[in-house]
Amino acid sequence: MLTEAQCCARLRDSAAHEVPRNEDRIVLNIANSFDVYFNFTHMTEGWRIGNPKTDPREELIRRIVEEDIPALTLAREITLGQLAERYGDPLSEKAFFLEDYQGYLLNRYIEDRLG
Repeated sequence: MLTEAQCCARLRDSAAHEVPRNEDRIVLNIANSFDVYFNFTHMTEGWRIGNPKTDPREELIRRIVEEDIPALTLAREITLGQLAERYGDPLSEKAFFLEDYQGYLLNRYIEDRLG
């Protein structure tokens, strides 16, 4: 566990990207509206894969297999260092696990970009 200030310091010069990925198996969440999301973050529009009631099955499968959704496209475009600079608070004493903090920063960026 680190403070936000420590997380910012560790990420400040990072050229890495925070891009959640499916590992050995794919786990999906399906909302009561039938919107489908990957299980690695929260269910917001940027992370939406599609809806089996309204989207062609082949397209949904392609998006899942290729991990082709707006949030992941944005995640590939910004580094952890840029996220920390833009959204981190280097004076904050809030506590985070570094991996959780990286996801937090990414989701702030996605919310800013996609609403």
